[in-house]
Amino acid sequence: LPLISGPITFYVALEQGVDFAQKTALGAYPGQVTFVVFGLCYCYLGKRWHWATTVLTTLLVYAIVALLMGNVTLPVGVWPVVGAIAILIGLKLIPTPLPDGRQMPTAQKSRPYLQMVCGATLMFIITSLATVVGPTFSGVLMFFPVIGGILGMFMLKAGFVNATITLMKGTFIGMFTGWIFMLTLVVMLPRASLAMSFGLATLMALTLSALFVLRTKMVTKK
Repeated sequence: LPLISGPITFYVALEQGVDFAQKTALGAYPGQVTFVVFGLCYCYLGKRWHWATTVLTTLLVYAIVALLMGNVTLPVGVWPVVGAIAILIGLKLIPTPLPDGRQMPTAQKSRPYLQMVCGATLMFIITSLATVVGPTFSGVLMFFPVIGGILGMFMLKAGFVNATITLMKGTFIGMFTGWIFMLTLVVMLPRASLAMSFGLATLMALTLSALFVLRTKMVTKK
């Protein structure tokens, strides 16, 4: 679910206006392309390198790709297609788990505090610097890998490379909820109120997410 990018877009719409928010939503698609590159690097490098080297290198790659994608100009109707293709390519290229790798961490009490703090910090930074970096880069930065990056880092540190690969695969699939959320905003913001636009976008994201969850449970049972 777009639990970080959604609220960021909403606050941007309140502070900067509908036109700025629409361009920010459109900037989410180059942000998704950047995240796919991040996820693939995380998985491939994590299979071979030390976890700290993997994290630092992947963050550097993320910064370079984000800078490049934020300066790419494409027609409005092309960006959603590019975002969807990027996700599909990510799912196709994600590596297979190690045959002799540790599969999953043992069950333990969840401590999501770090992810919560990082998510709130990212929201504050983007909304504060929106007028400085512009709507496109605000959209790109919305998909900074807060949740997946932190969870993946802890898994890599503990030696659970296969869990990281599975996490990124699930994240790629889940990115389609952000994809349809932002597409709804791009289409609706110039034509409807903020309440209607974000309400419909949320409904679309929740519906698609529910379908993915049901599909995943069906496959798991089989």
